[in-house]
Amino acid sequence: MNTPEDLSLILDGLNGYSGYGDLKTSLQNAFGGFNLNGSTIPLPANSDNYGYTFFTRPGLNLSQDNCLAERRLMNIINQPSYSVKSAVRALLDPIAQNGWWHLAGGEESTFLKVLESSMIDAGNPFMPILSNTLLSLSGGPDQVASVISSAPGVQKEVSIMLDGALRDYSNYSATANFRNVAGDPISAIFNVWNVYGLNMRNGTMVPYFDNISNHTLDYTTRIYRFTTDPSRTYIREMACTGYSFPWMSPMSHVFNFNSDTPQTEENAQISITFECSGVIYNDPIIAYWFNDLVTMYDSNFALVDPLDPSKGIVGKDNWIKLATPTDKNNNNLNKRCRPYINVQTMELEWYVPRNEYVKPL
Repeated sequence: MNTPEDLSLILDGLNGYSGYGDLKTSLQNAFGGFNLNGSTIPLPANSDNYGYTFFTRPGLNLSQDNCLAERRLMNIINQPSYSVKSAVRALLDPIAQNGWWHLAGGEESTFLKVLESSMIDAGNPFMPILSNTLLSLSGGPDQVASVISSAPGVQKEVSIMLDGALRDYSNYSATANFRNVAGDPISAIFNVWNVYGLNMRNGTMVPYFDNISNHTLDYTTRIYRFTTDPSRTYIREMACTGYSFPWMSPMSHVFNFNSDTPQTEENAQISITFECSGVIYNDPIIAYWFNDLVTMYDSNFALVDPLDPSKGIVGKDNWIKLATPTDKNNNNLNKRCRPYINVQTMELEWYVPRNEYVKPL
C-alpha cells in the first residue's frame, strides 16, 4: 500500500512528465529557466497576510497645569485609573506615566507625578487601541524615479538615465479608518491629540523641557506597517513613516441627528487623516528602530545580544516567548504581549510576562 509520501512522489513525477514541472520546485524552475511549451507553471498565488500596524505613542505634556490652561482638557485630569479618560491621558503622555523627567543637566527630577491607568501598559511604546480597531490605512507614495534625457544628436538620438532622490522625504496624507467601540475612545484620543497640538502651536501649552531643549515636535507618531507570511510569524515587507500626526478632530459626526435610527450610526467608523513626512520601504534599519523603541520603554525587556537572539532577553526569567500557534491562539495570552523582531530570521516574536503566562491546554 502506498504511503502519502509515495503518492506525493508519484504526483511530482507525473507533473514533471506533463510539462508542468515538479510541484516542490516550481518556483525554482520559474527562476531557473524558460517555459518552452507555454504550459501554465503551477506557482501558488501570493497569500501574504496583511500583518500588523503599529502607532507609536506621542509625548504630549498633559500635566495638570497644561490641562488647566484649556477648558476642553480639564475633564481628563483627576480621573479614576480605570476610566477611559485616564487611559487616554496616559496613552498620549507616556513621559508622565513612566515618570521620565530630566533637568537640563541630566539630573532626574522626582516632582513629576506619575499618571495612573489600569488599562495602559506603561512599558508598551505603541497604542494597541488604534492597531486593534484599524480597518484600513492608505499607503504612502510609490518610489518613483524621474528620467533625464540628453539633447537630440545629429540623428535625433537621445540618451536617457535615471535621476532623483533614493529616499522619499516629501510630505503626503494617509487616511486611516477605525472601528469605533463603546465609550467612543477613538474620538477622545484624537480630540485630545488635536487640541494639544494646536494649543502648543499657539503657545497656550508648553512641551516637556527635554522636548524643548532637543527641538522635538512632541505630538508626532511613527506608523509601522509589516506584512507577514500566512502564519503571521515572519515579516515579508516592512515600511514606516518618517513621522506623522493627525490634523483633524473627528467631533462633528457626534452631533448629527436622524430620528429614523434610535441608536447613532454616524460614528460606527471614524476616518482620520494623518499628515506624514517621508516614507521608508524595506530598509533593514526599520527593524532596528522598532526594537530600539521597544527596549527604550522597558530596560528589563531587551536582548542580551541583539545579534544573537539565542542568548535571550535581559531579565528573561520574567518573560516567556510565545513559541507555538497554540500559544498565540490562547485567549488568556492575547493582547498582553510585547513585540520584538528577530533581525536574523525576521520573525516577529511576542513575549508575555511570566506572571501572566497561562500554559495552553
